[in-house]
Amino acid sequence: MGQLVSTLLFNSVWVQFYDNYCENGRADQLLSSWNQWITIDANQVFLSRPAATGVAGSGYTSLDVLIAQVLPTFKESSKYGG
Repeated sequence: MGQLVSTLLFNSVWVQFYDNYCENGRADQLLSSWNQWITIDANQVFLSRPAATGVAGSGYTSLDVLIAQVLPTFKESSKYGG
């Protein structure tokens, strides 16, 4: 995936931040993964999140934590697409 993204053919990248290494249900892990993704050569990085716990096998962050702890940091980045 790293080689593909480094081709500079992407304006935007949608990252699935659950059910993988990007998050284990903790806000600090999600933020750490985000900080890695925003270093890629893409104009925007979009946050893909499950809407409910039943949809995610792992890595679900509650809406309260997402709004209070995660989104403020994401929004500081010019690469945050939504």
